[in-house]
Amino acid sequence: MPYIKLFETSIKTDFEAACALLERENIKYEALYEYRLVSEKRHDPFGNAGAIIRVPRSTYHDADRLLVEHKLKEKGDLKRHRFLFVTKLDKYLSGVPIARYMPLYGKLLGGLMLIGVLLFLWVLLEYDRDFLEPNEAINRFHIERIYFEGKEMIPDTKYDYELVGVFDKEHLSFSSLTNEVSLPGFNSKGIRAKWFFDEAEKELIIFDASSLGDLYNGKYTVKSSFWTNDFTLTSITTRMIVRK
Repeated sequence: MPYIKLFETSIKTDFEAACALLERENIKYEALYEYRLVSEKRHDPFGNAGAIIRVPRSTYHDADRLLVEHKLKEKGDLKRHRFLFVTKLDKYLSGVPIARYMPLYGKLLGGLMLIGVLLFLWVLLEYDRDFLEPNEAINRFHIERIYFEGKEMIPDTKYDYELVGVFDKEHLSFSSLTNEVSLPGFNSKGIRAKWFFDEAEKELIIFDASSLGDLYNGKYTVKSSFWTNDFTLTSITTRMIVRK
C-alpha cells in the first residue's frame, strides 16, 4: 500500500506530538528524516534537519483530521509553515537556547514582542519634537528647574508692577522678531539675551546676556521628553528643564 506525506516539520516537539497522536489512534506511519532520532542523552542529532511523516493513502484523511484538530496542521492540508520567511525565522530562532524547544507560534509571539520592545526603546531614545514653533512670534516656556554646575538654582524674578491673576512668573520667552530671549532673574529683574537656533546641529545658542552670563550664555543641546511636554536644555555648565 503506497504511503503519502502527511506532515513535515523541523520542530522536534511537534514531530513527537504527531507520532504520539497517530500511535494512540493506531494509525500506521513512517518517518523520513535526514538523521535518526535517538534517545541517547549525549546526542540528539534531530537539530533543524526536520522530518516527514507519511501514512497509507487509505488512512490519510483520518490522520490529517487528527493533526488539524490538535492544531499541528492547518485545515485544508496546507503546509503549516505557509511562508518562507516564517520557516527561516523558525530555523533562526531554534538556534537561540531559550527558544529552541518552544512551538513555532510561541517563537513568533516572542519575536514580535522583542521587536516591539526594541522599537519602543528606539522611539524613546530618538523621540524629538520641534522646540520652537517657527510661525509664532513669541515662544514661551515655563521654567521647571534650573541647575548650574550641578546645583539647583531657584529663580525669583522681580517685576516693576504688581502681578495680577494667573501669571507665569518664571518663564523663558523667545522672540522670533527681535531674536531676544527673556530669562528668569534671581532676586532681580528678568535677564535679556540674544538667541539663535542652529538647525543643522540642533543647538540653541544663547549669548550677550545682560547679567548672569556664566549661567545663561552657551550652546545648549535640546532634548524633548516622550512622556511630557518638557524640554531639557543642556550646556557645559547649565541645565534647564522647561515646559511649553
